[in-house]
Amino acid sequence: MILKQWVSRFPHHCVAILIVLTLAGYMGGVYYFAYQARKQAAYDKAQSFLESIIGMHQYYSSEIVPRIKASGGKFKMEYADEADVFPYPAAVSIDLGRVLKKVNQHLDTKIYSEFPFPIRR
Repeated sequence: MILKQWVSRFPHHCVAILIVLTLAGYMGGVYYFAYQARKQAAYDKAQSFLESIIGMHQYYSSEIVPRIKASGGKFKMEYADEADVFPYPAAVSIDLGRVLKKVNQHLDTKIYSEFPFPIRR
């Protein structure tokens, strides 16, 4: 009853309040959907980056490793000090992660394995 009297007494105020509430709801919705779009874009970019790293790892494992083995090459985790020693695929991924981190501090890669190399526990 009081609300009805107030609305009939101050119709312009009621319209103004409704406009403000509508705009606030609209702006809140715009902010929410923009946030969700940014979040999804970041997720998609991270997923693409992950797929690139996995693809590189698989390529090295399937194309490069057999050639090195066929030529009699040896593999070690610590390969940098010896000229005729090659890195394992996981070592290549780890080193690539280090290089990418130097290029862009926001990029970070980690390899998780149930069977880590003994020197990397």
